[in-house]
Amino acid sequence: MIKNMKITAFLMCLILLTGCGQQNSGNVMVTSEIEQITFLKCIDNPDLYNAYVVYVITPDQITEYSLTDHWMNSSEGYDFFEEGFPDESEYTTYRYALARGGWFTIVDAFVDNKFAALPEDLTAEGISNGRTYEIEIKTVDGTFRSGGNGAGFGNDKDHERYHEVVLTLEDVRYRAYVSASERGEIITSPQP
Repeated sequence: MIKNMKITAFLMCLILLTGCGQQNSGNVMVTSEIEQITFLKCIDNPDLYNAYVVYVITPDQITEYSLTDHWMNSSEGYDFFEEGFPDESEYTTYRYALARGGWFTIVDAFVDNKFAALPEDLTAEGISNGRTYEIEIKTVDGTFRSGGNGAGFGNDKDHERYHEVVLTLEDVRYRAYVSASERGEIITSPQP
């Protein structure tokens, strides 16, 4: 009996010291770990429209950077994650509030779909649909990025998980934009 109690006490101490299996191991396990999300959406379809938009999402706000004109006028191509923001005169910024519930919906999608375990390059082979998605999350443990041309449109589990994250980001972002627009609370710069 005393021997079993010692073993139980030892195991409990071991669990307390090492945690209950909630190690990060390439996956964001706890929602409070995510501090900021950067979502890049590039649509290149001359028959419909072109768009190069970067959304920076924090727990209470979405900042939308419309970089389409800069991207279209770039003779050598443009990579936001490599080059950063161009001169402020070359894009328009829209800021609007994000409800706390919207933030947790987004974060849950990252956690549920094990975003941090996705490969950095998630280019879909054989797909040329003119859509590129890049997502970067900043967490307490570091920065994780995944995406590429056709990301989320491939036929494997990684693409399915990525697609679920993109759908959630698009849905929550759209609802936040509409809500702020109806209240007249979108801050635009430079002013049109």
